[in-house]
Amino acid sequence: YEEYTYRSIRVSVLRVSPDRFRFEYHTSRKPMTPEEWLAATNGVAVINAGMYAEDNFQHVGEVVFRNNRMPSIPMKGYQGIFAFDPRYPGFPKAAIFDLNCTPLTYIKQNYRSYIQNMRFTSCVDGEQLWHRWKKSHSMSILGQDSAGNILLIFTPSDISPRNFRELLRNLGVGLKNSVYLEGGKEAGMAVEYGRFKFVGFSRGKPFPIPNVITVHPLKED
Repeated sequence: YEEYTYRSIRVSVLRVSPDRFRFEYHTSRKPMTPEEWLAATNGVAVINAGMYAEDNFQHVGEVVFRNNRMPSIPMKGYQGIFAFDPRYPGFPKAAIFDLNCTPLTYIKQNYRSYIQNMRFTSCVDGEQLWHRWKKSHSMSILGQDSAGNILLIFTPSDISPRNFRELLRNLGVGLKNSVYLEGGKEAGMAVEYGRFKFVGFSRGKPFPIPNVITVHPLKED
């Protein structure tokens, strides 16, 4: 766990090794706070899986978990994919892909689980993302560094996505690929591992959400 403060912007980063931890996708018609999701799934960390539809349930973007299609709405314009549970040895146990550089057919052929979201960074040099989005709000981001770690990133501070991306770059967080999960009051993150506990939320109190990504320790042989 890493914590940064730059001027008034606070950032929390949980760096997770896929060689030591596994990921799951969970959904419920009865939304729960991140802490409640931790208790319900016996996880050690939880973050938004992404944005959800007006029915307060379906994930906006295609979701397949362990070869099962989950309640979700595929989005042609969403080019970011978080994939895990590889079908074959030798593939990264978890990775974030940009469909501009990796075809979706490749991901479907080689992974049992994947979650579609908007890109937060681009694999194309010079491509501008989020430059038209002027709103400032709290955010949940899922990233990957050059060592293959998956990064759960949360800020409770009001900042635009473009400025937040630049801030993360200046802080040296090490984002290689990343996807945007959620912004505003719905954004949240929770960690409880050993004696360490962190609960991140925008303001007031944690907000109940219907779909999450959870982190679980791998069982030792």
